[in-house]
Amino acid sequence: MMKAVTTTIAALSLTACVADQNSISADSARGKQLFDDQCAICHGANGEGAGPASLGLGAPPPSLQFLAASNDDVFPRNYVLSVIQGLDRHTDPTAAMPIFGDADMGQPITVNTDGATETLPSDMLALLAYLKSVQR
Repeated sequence: MMKAVTTTIAALSLTACVADQNSISADSARGKQLFDDQCAICHGANGEGAGPASLGLGAPPPSLQFLAASNDDVFPRNYVLSVIQGLDRHTDPTAAMPIFGDADMGQPITVNTDGATETLPSDMLALLAYLKSVQR
């Protein structure tokens, strides 16, 4: 009997660790805070691509509001994730986009995305949710 209870508790604990991408609370609000703190200086207050630090970059950073529009109205989540993590980094050492990686991006959360599970830092998920919310 005790083994059945322990197994049930373990299964429930594991299930609690897997969150649905749409059910993570306050994603967009936390993402907005992160964006304001780390991204708006270059990408502008709402991701329009005209932040105050963008003036000396040589080329303005892209607007982040039209990522979905440029991708058949589907938010290119994996592409955005790869850019933030530095996976899509070109070999140009003078590239202006910093690599954030997963460092200091919050506790890992396992989410279900399109039928597959993946583990990402909570702040990375929040930033993705915010960027998706500003699409035009």
